[in-house]
Amino acid sequence: MAINSLTDKLIAKKFWGEEPIYKKAITSKNDGILCKMLNWYNVMSDEKDKDKWLIDYMKKNGYSKTDISNIVNLNSLGNIAKNVASVLARIESNGTIFAGELEGRVKVSIQNALSYNQREVKEVTSNVKVVSIQDRIKALAEPHVIHVDDEIHSWYHERKTKIEFSLYTYLQRNQLNSQICNHVKALVSKIHAEHAEMVEGKDEQLNEAYDYLPNASKKAIMKQLTSCMEDIERFVDNTKVSKSRKPRKKKEVTASKLINKLKYQVEFSKLKIKSISPESIVSSQQLWVYNTRYDQLTMYNAIDDKGLSVKGTTIINYDQTSSIKKKLRKPEDIIQKVLTGGKLILKKLMSELTTKPIDVNGRINDDCILLKAIK
Repeated sequence: MAINSLTDKLIAKKFWGEEPIYKKAITSKNDGILCKMLNWYNVMSDEKDKDKWLIDYMKKNGYSKTDISNIVNLNSLGNIAKNVASVLARIESNGTIFAGELEGRVKVSIQNALSYNQREVKEVTSNVKVVSIQDRIKALAEPHVIHVDDEIHSWYHERKTKIEFSLYTYLQRNQLNSQICNHVKALVSKIHAEHAEMVEGKDEQLNEAYDYLPNASKKAIMKQLTSCMEDIERFVDNTKVSKSRKPRKKKEVTASKLINKLKYQVEFSKLKIKSISPESIVSSQQLWVYNTRYDQLTMYNAIDDKGLSVKGTTIINYDQTSSIKKKLRKPEDIIQKVLTGGKLILKKLMSELTTKPIDVNGRINDDCILLKAIK
């Protein structure tokens, strides 16, 4: 967050110091010195500063008056891209050499910002250039990547020791597909890897770049970044299991008829779990169901090779002797084992629970999440 009042700037200047000048080459966007410089500009510069820096840079580097006018009058979303270009332009103008993967980065950032205006022009132009699917996905993912990046950076700038942010909720609210999620995942993964390296304390540049951050904040951010990685994995997995696979034509019709009256809970946000496609129950050898109202976990085992089936709102053809239901004391831990565990883990899971077994009746209702079906 930029500091606007003069008083606040003077106070912040005592902590952040003068504008950083580094007249050497930087070859990686993960370079600790670059991170520290970006932190300074994010706090100590405002929109007027950034506009002036970018206009001066573009004038010196031969950009047209049209380009300069377009970049000054960007919309709010384009403004984010412009701010990135402005800061990089200022750093380069002060003598920093961008090399390696950063070579030409300022011009690329300016072009990215200008593209927000160019997209509007393309829409009304008859000769529209064909955009690849990858570029379209990247364009759709860009605002979400920027949003998550800004959220994460706020943890560093505000030195948060308690972070209340759920990436799973954000992905769910925006209903992002797995391809867009992959772009968000790539960002979080890079920040997670760098933060983990910083926490180890073996990289001198990273140590210097983050020496302003209290240990409590470092631990809180590490925990939250790990949670974000888990959230995106779970969300993508839930997206996959909710899509019904196409079985053979004859089997698909039969399964659809069998489950058309089945009532179940589609999703339970509190534990970040989602029901599998109910068609997968038919002919499966084992089914795991979680009752969200009573915190009960049920394991249904098929009685023969034909597998489980459904009649109305009830699971049928299950073995009443080996099928079992138990109450969970720690639902989140046990459900994680169900979702990720192999046959060996699942075989021992119910016997490891110390709660008393409950009679199984096969009924499924609106409080039941269909966790896992094994063929």
